[in-house]
Amino acid sequence: MERVDLDSVVIASTAPFMTRTGPRIDGSGIEPAAVDGDAADLGRLVAGLVDNAVRHAATRVLVGCFPTEGGVRLTVCDDGPGIADAGAVFGLGTGLTEIRRIAEIHRGTVAIEPSAVGARLVVDLPRSSA
Repeated sequence: MERVDLDSVVIASTAPFMTRTGPRIDGSGIEPAAVDGDAADLGRLVAGLVDNAVRHAATRVLVGCFPTEGGVRLTVCDDGPGIADAGAVFGLGTGLTEIRRIAEIHRGTVAIEPSAVGARLVVDLPRSSA
């Protein structure tokens, strides 16, 4: 594990989605934040979350990355239909299973938070010790 500028990973991982037609990616919530981890794994985590959100969004996906009191928070929110069965989305065979595995390897968590519209997935990771 090494120090990773998660904001840079988020920007690089969302870039391919910026050139696609479909929902607009809004990265205005991305702030400098560092974690200890593997940049490639974290890139897969971000890309998986954004890909999932883009597939379900109506018009927009909002991506945020920012320091919190206890670590770093990554948020991906879409304006789609939302998640009817939050327990099932982390079941075997779903893309979110891999996202959860990567978060746990990095001593983090993945959660679905209430949202007025669409889905809001949140990854909390420990801040870099470096």
